[in-house]
Amino acid sequence: TAATEPQNFKIINKWFAEAKGCQNIRSFDRGDANRGVVEAVLTCQALKLGGYDGEFKLVMAPNFTRAMLMATNGEVTMPAESLWAEDVDEKKFYSVAPILLDGDNLRALFVRADKVASYSVKTVEDLRKLTAAMQRNWVKDWAALAQMGIKAHDAGSAEALLRMVAAGHADFTLFGFNANPNFELVSEGNKFLPLPGVKIAVHGERRLSVNKTAPEALAVFNALNKSIGILRANGTIARAWRESGFINKRVDSWTLLN
Repeated sequence: TAATEPQNFKIINKWFAEAKGCQNIRSFDRGDANRGVVEAVLTCQALKLGGYDGEFKLVMAPNFTRAMLMATNGEVTMPAESLWAEDVDEKKFYSVAPILLDGDNLRALFVRADKVASYSVKTVEDLRKLTAAMQRNWVKDWAALAQMGIKAHDAGSAEALLRMVAAGHADFTLFGFNANPNFELVSEGNKFLPLPGVKIAVHGERRLSVNKTAPEALAVFNALNKSIGILRANGTIARAWRESGFINKRVDSWTLLN
């Protein structure tokens, strides 16, 4: 069992149902793809490739903090999303081979679509004139903003980040890139676009983790650890990140602000 947030829970189950099983998902080039969805699909595929014949079942958690608590307490086998490598408590969790490498985690700076033309951000100094919406428990994103001297307002959930921007309580927030032609995000009827030409890096590896006390924990870990290596070697992981737009050649020339 893997815990995930409501929005991803719906998307992942939709993908699995439409493909009649995760092993039949061949393309990640979809507008509703995001990091959590891609990771859940790769996790399911890796388990099957690694010979694990148990069911991969998603359990809904209200937010990522609760998903982690469920995994830590042994209510589920693992969080469906990866963790920063240094955040994996190796006394409680098996740490799987990295699913995202250092340098893979780039962020777009999303603003309200109707206001994108009113901003002109080319340097860190320009960005310091704006305020960000961020979750304090997204520690590395929060730290990246702080290191650049950007004022950030704390939000309680991923959905709240975009609500704050939509309501004008913050100018921008950070999310990964996607496969949409203009990178548009839509949430609760509101549209958001990235500030053009600029991006932020959040450094570190991200890894899946398995609660050591969960039933069949070692079998799950061994299947994942072996197969993540295979999926990286055969290009599946790189293709998944590329097709989903999370790693995106279209922004190679964009200015890195940090």
